[in-house]
Amino acid sequence: MRDSRLCAAAAALAILALVASACGQPQPSSAPEPDDPGIGHIHGLGVDPADGALYLAGHYGLFKVTSVETAQRVAGRIQDHMGFTVTGSGTFLASGHPGDPGAASPHMGLIRSSDAGRTWATVSEGGAADFHALQPAGGKLYAYDSQTGRVRASADEGKTWTPGAQEDVIDLAASAAEADRLYATTPGGFAAVDANRLLAATEDGTVHESRNGGGDFTVVFRPAAS
Repeated sequence: MRDSRLCAAAAALAILALVASACGQPQPSSAPEPDDPGIGHIHGLGVDPADGALYLAGHYGLFKVTSVETAQRVAGRIQDHMGFTVTGSGTFLASGHPGDPGAASPHMGLIRSSDAGRTWATVSEGGAADFHALQPAGGKLYAYDSQTGRVRASADEGKTWTPGAQEDVIDLAASAAEADRLYATTPGGFAAVDANRLLAATEDGTVHESRNGGGDFTVVFRPAAS
């Protein structure tokens, strides 16, 4: 979803592939219920190719943007999405922390949804890994695990992993055209839908969109003033 050219613009640290084999604090636009924590930090952005809907992966859940001032929590579920990416129509990958304080582990590992975030299933590393960045690239999936401080690569959609470089990574980017080359960035808030469509979240949680490769941006979501 992100494109390698973004990392160059962000003065990224380039990491050659392992082997050949985010944040504002917005609140919902409508006044939240007293026990609703809002969106929290935005850790990731993604667009579902099934309907073009924009999703915000927040500290307190996954949200679908329905207008410039409205975002709805998917399935009413509160959980922290530290890593998030869209891999196909209605198909999302994520990682982070469960919202249930009684959960067996604070680390969800890699989880997958095939119904646009309504339900999730563990793919791997449940209870162990906390992937703060997830980046598909053709037949490969790259991730950064905050628990080990390592970049990892998978050739089977995240079921098994090969360890790679140990770096202080904020975000990852790669291209299907060069799936064996991976880039890691220092702090930034960009995501690429394709070569022309870019998304960026600013510190106050406002999401901007460019339809011309970054030539100009317009606001597609603005959090309500707290």
